Amino acid sequence: MRRFPGIGRTIAHQRSSWYWLASLALVFAAQPVSAINGYFMPGYGAKSIGVAGAGVAMPQDRLTTANNPAGMALVETGLDVSTMMLHPQREGSLDCTGIGRCDRPVADRSKREFFVVPGFGYSRRWREDFTFGVSSYANGGMNTSYGRDFYGEAAQRIAGKTPTPGKLGVDFAQMIIAPSVAYRAGRHWVFGIAPLLMMQKFSVRGLANFAPLSVDGTSLTNRGADYKLGGGVRVGAIYLIRPDVRFGAQYTSPIFVPRYTKYNGLFVDGGKLDSPANFTVGLSWDISSALTVGFDYQRIFYADVDTIGNNGPTAAEFAGNIAAARRLGGAKGLGFGWDNLSVYKIGAIYKPNERLTWRAGWNHCEKLVPDSQALLAPLVPAPMQNDMTAGLSYRLAGGHEISIAYMHSFWSKTENKKSQFFGAPVKAEGGVDAFNVGYARDF
Repeated sequence: MRRFPGIGRTIAHQRSSWYWLASLALVFAAQPVSAINGYFMPGYGAKSIGVAGAGVAMPQDRLTTANNPAGMALVETGLDVSTMMLHPQREGSLDCTGIGRCDRPVADRSKREFFVVPGFGYSRRWREDFTFGVSSYANGGMNTSYGRDFYGEAAQRIAGKTPTPGKLGVDFAQMIIAPSVAYRAGRHWVFGIAPLLMMQKFSVRGLANFAPLSVDGTSLTNRGADYKLGGGVRVGAIYLIRPDVRFGAQYTSPIFVPRYTKYNGLFVDGGKLDSPANFTVGLSWDISSALTVGFDYQRIFYADVDTIGNNGPTAAEFAGNIAAARRLGGAKGLGFGWDNLSVYKIGAIYKPNERLTWRAGWNHCEKLVPDSQALLAPLVPAPMQNDMTAGLSYRLAGGHEISIAYMHSFWSKTENKKSQFFGAPVKAEGGVDAFNVGYARDF
């Protein structure tokens, strides 16, 4: 059986570690990132990425609160620091050829191709049945930077005008700090809770062509970064069915965010952009003393957040026949057309000896954006649907450990061959590669 640490070790409070971790979060965690499952990462930290995020019943380190706060009770107390280097490739096009006087498509590749995603975790045992900790991690995924404004340039070409230079892109990122407490109730049950404090950043440029569809065209685009603080909660449990089989579950509430005053002409209901609720259930099984496998099912309720889930404009609405409530920024305003998302994760951990651990995993999610809603897909890219991961850890003397992981997201495409933009075909496609390095120390 793969050993999950017991609960008998207590440690002294490490004040310097708390201060150091908090400083690390503030310095690094607000970096823009590019995610895979919508704007959620498949996993958080090198160990989690190595198994494609399958961790709700298979905790491995002190970043586990990002998956399930109950997991803090089943890992050694200590410290984890992780850095992921993401390389997304994003391409988009709007083919107005033959519409009006347009004689060529507008296409470009996003210039933003490298991102750094930090994370850390820390825990200590207060007594036999209580573990306190904190995890910090980042989300994002809607980060593009095109050297051409697809919509403005296409509109000018259709009208027979010489296009003026323009840029198109969005910058979206979340930093989440999650203090947690985990309680072990007897031999079989572990429970955890984590309040979630989130800083959310958003900016966009290149949407001036949509001003006629907005309740306030002056608060729609090109207004710089807007930062908001939000809050929510995550609860979780792990049930040890047998010493070698575990069931886990977590639920994360919506993270509520105040209205964006700079973009109240873009987001529904005068600037609302909350983070969606989600839940995960899963199993892990120690097949042998060296091999453990885990499976997670996650459901993310993107469609319940109006700005994300409301449909974009119909052709008639784009032509100007639009109700006031349906305008960008309106009470039932236009959105990005995302569906709720189901994610399937499977991972394996193989430990041939006490020092070396190998990992592998697969992450699959449904198609998030229907092709009928592809109009804004170049700006806000849909996620990759299939990700392959692998990684390893090597334990050094003194409780130190180094981990690495690699993730490859296979090329994916969203396309509407007759979009609402004068019938012009629109396409967004891309893939992602990522490399993660982590350091851990048990106390």
